Amino acid sequence: NLMQKHILFFGKLRTILSKAEGLNLSIFIAGAITMIVELLGFGIIAPHFGIALTVSSNIIGVALLGLALGYFLGGRLADRKLNMSFLSAVTLAAGLYIGFVFAFKDLIMTAVRTGIPGIAQGSLISAVILFIPLNLLLGMILPYALKLKIKDFGDAGKITGAAYGLSSIGGIAGVFLTGFVLIPNITINAALIISASVLVMTAVFLSPKNKFWLFAIPLFYFTFAAAEKIDYRNFNKANQQLSIDGAIIIDKNKLKKLDDANSQYNRIEIYEGKDAITGKTVRLMRINKELHSGTFLDSDELIFRYAQFNELGGHFNPDAKKALLIGGGGYTYAKYFLGDTPLKDIKKVWLLNGAKYENSETITLPLITSFDENKLAQKPVLIEKSDEKPTGMKLEAEKNFLEAGNQKPNKEIFVDKAVFEKNGFVHIHESRAGQPGAVISENIPLFKPKAVIGHSELLTPGEHLNFNIPLNRPSKENETLYAMLHRDNGNARFDPLPIDGYSGIESLDVVEIDPKTTEFAVKYFSLNINDPRLKIFHEDGRTFINYTESKYDIIYVDAFRSFYAVPYQLTTLEAAKKLYEILNENGVLVLNIPSAIAGKMGKFFQSEYATFKKIFPQIRIYAATSPNQKEIVQNLILLGFKSTEPIKDRLSDDQKINEMLTHLFNEAINPNAPILTDDFAPVDYYINALIDVPTM
Repeated sequence: NLMQKHILFFGKLRTILSKAEGLNLSIFIAGAITMIVELLGFGIIAPHFGIALTVSSNIIGVALLGLALGYFLGGRLADRKLNMSFLSAVTLAAGLYIGFVFAFKDLIMTAVRTGIPGIAQGSLISAVILFIPLNLLLGMILPYALKLKIKDFGDAGKITGAAYGLSSIGGIAGVFLTGFVLIPNITINAALIISASVLVMTAVFLSPKNKFWLFAIPLFYFTFAAAEKIDYRNFNKANQQLSIDGAIIIDKNKLKKLDDANSQYNRIEIYEGKDAITGKTVRLMRINKELHSGTFLDSDELIFRYAQFNELGGHFNPDAKKALLIGGGGYTYAKYFLGDTPLKDIKKVWLLNGAKYENSETITLPLITSFDENKLAQKPVLIEKSDEKPTGMKLEAEKNFLEAGNQKPNKEIFVDKAVFEKNGFVHIHESRAGQPGAVISENIPLFKPKAVIGHSELLTPGEHLNFNIPLNRPSKENETLYAMLHRDNGNARFDPLPIDGYSGIESLDVVEIDPKTTEFAVKYFSLNINDPRLKIFHEDGRTFINYTESKYDIIYVDAFRSFYAVPYQLTTLEAAKKLYEILNENGVLVLNIPSAIAGKMGKFFQSEYATFKKIFPQIRIYAATSPNQKEIVQNLILLGFKSTEPIKDRLSDDQKINEMLTHLFNEAINPNAPILTDDFAPVDYYINALIDVPTM
């Protein structure tokens, strides 16, 4: 049978290769597996405790301690008892430890995380459990094999140098194999099973009498598979509800796992559950066992409270045309930002019933709803039209068309004709009579569209005649409404554009380091990567801003290595300078900072504020939870303004934005906080003071 053939193969291989070559193989394999498992260890421990400097230091430090103990013990044992069988047994034990103990790594991590919530302490204990026994065994192999070679072949100096060199080469091979082959192409579990299997096969090669341990190799697979079925969410009974940013509540036990994959950067999981508040289905993206993105299946409405504060960028720069988002994740904000935007036209002004109405540079018609037959007979008169030659997206007016007349108050609007080049909607805005969108001269109000109160079904390319649009409220006597054409952003549902500051957006560049998250965003989060306004760059955010030649009206920075760990290279003075340089004249930076405002947990924010204040002439801080709770950890939104002109405070047509504006933090901030630079950025040290990393 197959197993017997494998046993015979190892027996023949053992007779072909010399004893020296067998010892060399064990030294090389031990070095390679040591580095493979250590690198995989970051993907094992970091999802539960983050990847702050403390966590990385614990993993590396404990791994080295285990090796040091192994070197010491291996050397002592080599002086007492020296034979190939013992070396084989040590190698076999290391393989069995990986194959059976590491299978339950998530259970171990969850137990430690629950009992010892501190990041530093928890990650240290976890590293000790995983790496001390394993690296002690792997560390024993080098001095023991070295003593065997010296005993049989002499030339201690030459053999010692060659052995250490071979061990280092094995380590190098393990590093490159992990970084370029294993992590990008297979799961961590699969890589661990392979590592355990290689050690078992090496042990059998060193001592053929251990050949029956080859039967353990298929058991590794079944053990890992069984461990994967354990529901670790039930381990901590005190935390069964997942509360996201105060917006939704989900029962963790009812979450359904849709997918799970490793990339060269992250472990990405997709879950689905039901929000207890709204009853809506929510899809969640978890990266390294931390919640990063969430979306409702029936809309692109933003779930995370802090993400909603990004709208302040458009509020303070309503004429923005081009934006940059650093940190894609599930692309929920990108989708929201690039909702179903109105189809473009050159600027026009209509006169209807003695009032002027602007088309907001979109394909728009003002309509009167009235029982007065004289008013119903009126037609909007075009009294002003831009003399600019339409280019770019404004050429859409030549390919798309809308025709509708005044009508009686009702719960629906009748449209005579709509022509679409691509899929789209006809939607209805209210004008809120008495609340002009602008005043073009004294006593002459110019009315603009306000909130959407109705929209058609999805309309396919071509001509559509005589159809009704239901309204979510009845129209009123003598009310002027707007009918407007909207493009579909690819998800076949109507997504209303945010009222404030996004109607002119023509492009959004997104920088996301991990291509796998983009792939999952397309598959599970309805991201339309074919949207002509969207351009995606898969690279580090800092390298992008260092070398891009583009200029932006708004820049959003929302990049994280873990829930609180902001990539330090985006926090420094040099990064702030680059962000400032690539902003246009009236550009606005929107930077998300997880931190407290004051106290020991506010050090990161205070330094970040001092750093960006040194570059941007004007800065404002908005606290997503409350500006009055200065010592709690919350999302702090830093707005940096490139212009030196005083910031114009104005209310929005969107009451949600008006509420956000009340979260302005106006008090003085520590003027002596250290400036962060590429040469000095202890970001992870500051972040260690924050509350425990939340897990899902």
